[in-house]
Amino acid sequence: MADPTYDLLIATIPHRHGKLCELLAELGRQMVPGVGVRVFRSQYGVPRLPVKMQALLDSSAAEYVSWLDDDDWVAPDYLERVMKALAGRPDYVGFEVAYTRDGQPMGRIEHSLRHGRWDDQGGVLVRDITALNPIRRDLALLGKWDYEHDHGADGHWAWQVRQTGRVRDEVFIGEPMYHYRYCSGDSFRTRRLPVPEDQVPPLPAHEWLTVL
Repeated sequence: MADPTYDLLIATIPHRHGKLCELLAELGRQMVPGVGVRVFRSQYGVPRLPVKMQALLDSSAAEYVSWLDDDDWVAPDYLERVMKALAGRPDYVGFEVAYTRDGQPMGRIEHSLRHGRWDDQGGVLVRDITALNPIRRDLALLGKWDYEHDHGADGHWAWQVRQTGRVRDEVFIGEPMYHYRYCSGDSFRTRRLPVPEDQVPPLPAHEWLTVL
């Protein structure tokens, strides 16, 4: 059987150009055959985040997808280990998540189908289906990024996919593969002015990078 194909989907804004370039450089360092990165960059709030997320999903032709926040990070062997997990063609890849808030370590997070829901279990945040985890694209398409508000759109998409009952088979990686890095000065709710279009720097060119 041929190796699986996998796209990482990133919705971003010009204000995070530096962070995005650092993230792309790290992905480039790890790059392996079969992996692509798709980026949708536009001004903050236009179009709304769910529109970007859906457009990224619709544009992909890979067997597997996951979304990656432009201000987050991945483990140094993320692509190698994810592609190894995908070789068996599971529905989903679960893993642990490292969570920091303004650089300070916070509680443990675990994403696995065995939890069956999103919950807080004794200080450990558990999630089953999330947009951050690799999932078969045909299953990801069972949910729509059409929530009324940007905040909570990921949970609404996950709920729709969960309700189908079709995401059953998982490979779980019992180590932090994803680094969720919350920054209070650069968060979802940070107010921003548009960056003039003539001041938006171009993204670096890579053969594995597609910019929508």
